[in-house]
Parts: sequence; structure tokens; C-alpha cells
Amino acid sequence: MRPIILFLFLGMFFSLPLRAQAVTAEASDTAGAPAAPPEESAETAPEATAGYRVVVSVKRAEEEAFETNRSLSVVDRETLREKAFRSTPEALMETEGVMVQKTNHGGGSPILRGLIGPQVLVTVDGVRLNNSVYRTGPVQYLNLIDPLSLERIEVLKGPGSVLYGSDAMGGLIELVPLSPARFRKSDGFQYRANTHGRFASADLGATGHADGGIGVAGFGATAGVTYKNTRNLVAGGDPWGGLLPGIKKGEQPWSALDQVSAFGVTEYNLPGLKGWRIAVADMFSRIDDAGRTDRVLDKRGAIAASPSLMMYDNLDNLLWSRFSLRIDPIRTNGDITLSYQPFFERADTRTLSVDDLREVTRITRNETMVDTVGVDARF
Repeated sequence: MRPIILFLFLGMFFSLPLRAQAVTAEASDTAGAPAAPPEESAETAPEATAGYRVVVSVKRAEEEAFETNRSLSVVDRETLREKAFRSTPEALMETEGVMVQKTNHGGGSPILRGLIGPQVLVTVDGVRLNNSVYRTGPVQYLNLIDPLSLERIEVLKGPGSVLYGSDAMGGLIELVPLSPARFRKSDGFQYRANTHGRFASADLGATGHADGGIGVAGFGATAGVTYKNTRNLVAGGDPWGGLLPGIKKGEQPWSALDQVSAFGVTEYNLPGLKGWRIAVADMFSRIDDAGRTDRVLDKRGAIAASPSLMMYDNLDNLLWSRFSLRIDPIRTNGDITLSYQPFFERADTRTLSVDDLREVTRITRNETMVDTVGVDARF
């Protein structure tokens, strides 16, 4: 009896969590001089205080989540890593008060307080992701942000137009990217490297990610890259559909996509000026062949009389720089942020054959390009 009990105990202790149709793997390496004790600031408080999280989305200034009077949810770094979400919209699916409208891997539009699309503001480190070409209704642009590049996601539910403008009628989604603050505060040279992998058998989709950071007193930088590839979704019991000639049973056509994302953040403390800092950051993402198939079938579930689908190619590059200052004699903190966002979208409307949904009979193409420049000053 004792060997059985010992075996069960060891099995529970050494067991690894497995998810249906998904396997993840991570590895990291950290080296360098020991870091200096962290300062008591908003940058370290979320990890230092159990049960409390410092957020910036409610008042556009740091405060503890427990103390705010607004409906707020936070998806932290640990959750993003452990659950290995395929995309940022999927990371919000388990958040209370948030519904995500999603019909394809390349899409996902959050709904806050019954509002969707351009009525929900998305910001990255306080910089607006929304631009002038956001169409009414569901949009897939939140999927352009890689969840593995984020420190946390803050969701402010309810109107926030007083602080953020008319885009925040339904609420605000603040995406906080990985920060090199821990490297910037170290006394000696410090570096860290991290890798992440994900595989899903339902669509034979694979994700590979690597990021790292370096820093020495007053300077810190972090950067990362992610590649994501999925094939057409295949029903259970037919795992090789779409790969071998003639095997198409259970395959959902037009559900494959490719995505490449990269990010980089650099911060530098001005010597001799406490609280004065310069930061430069960039987030790049490209999605090819993201299919939207909600017009293929009619309301009864049968093939529509004229089935069609939308195929989207998106390219977004969000750059911003921020100058932070602190003037102690008048007890004033300030941030001045400059941003530039070139955005491209190609939308193909493909009319399909009723006899074979893989056959395209006509294509109508629409391309949109817009450059957005932003300036924000807050004191």
C-alpha cells in the first residue's frame, strides 16, 4: 500500500499541466550582476504588494486597483504566460464583463457595455491604437498586438470619454507592454532571455516567441519577436485533413493565417535628474490572409445563394517616444508623448462557388493606407 501512495504523491508533484489540443513550452536564462533593491514606485508595486495591482487606466495616473471606484479588470503577466493565449482578443474571453465577437483566428472584437469597434478605445502604453479608418461594427485590429509582448491588460468598463475622448464610450482596453524598468534600475550589467512555444493539433498551428532585455545603471532595453502560423481548422477525428492529397473531410477552408509581430522598448534615466526619463518604443505586426467567413452560410446554416468571404491583410507599426519629468519644488510630474502610426489594410471580397467553397469566382479589392501622428502632454 505504501509504494502506491508514494507513487501517487510523486505523480502529482512532478505532473505537468496539459491542455486539449495545445502544448506549450518555455525556457529562460538570466545572468549578470545582482540587481539593486527595487525602489518603491509604480513600476515595482504590482509585484511587491500581494492582492494589490497598480493600474494607470482609470485616472491616467498610477493607483491601486483595490482603491478605484470604477469597474476594472486586469489580466496579468502570469496569466498571459500560463494560459498561452493564441491572441490578445482570446486573452479577454475569460474577463468578466467582456464579450469577444470572433469568427476567425485573425479576428476578435471586444464588446464593452454593449458597444463594439470604434466605440471601444484601445491604447498601448497610453498611445491610441484606434485611428480614423476604424469602421463601424466588429474590427480585428486588437489581434495585431501580440499577447506575449504585454506585461498586463487593463480593462476599464463603462464610459471613459471625459479622459480619453469619444472613442471610449463603451470602455477602455489599456495594453501595457513589457518594460525594461528592472534592467534600468540595476547597478551592474544585467540581461535576460526568454523563449516560448505553442502548438495546437486542431489547426496544426504553431507559435514561436523569443524576447530578451539588457540594462546597466540608468539604461534598459527589451525586445522580442513572434511568428504564428495556422492551417485550416480540422474537425476532431481527422487530424491530417488538408495536408495529404484527397483528404479534406472535416476541413474548414479559409481559416489559415500567418502573423509576424515584433516589439522593442528602450528607457534611459537622465543622469543627475531624479524622475527624468526618455523612452522610445515600437510595436510592429503583420497579418496575412485572415479570413472572415460569416457570409458563407445563411441564417439557416445552409450555403448562401451567393457565398462570399472577406480576406484581410493588415500591417501596423506603432512608434512612440515619451519624455517624463518631475519638478520637486512644485510637486509636479509630467509626460510628453509623441507617436506615429502607419497603418495598411487590404480587404478582398471573394465570391465563392456554390458547388465548391474552395473555388473563387470573383475578387473585389479595397486598400486603405493612413498615417496618424499624435501628441499628448499630461502634467
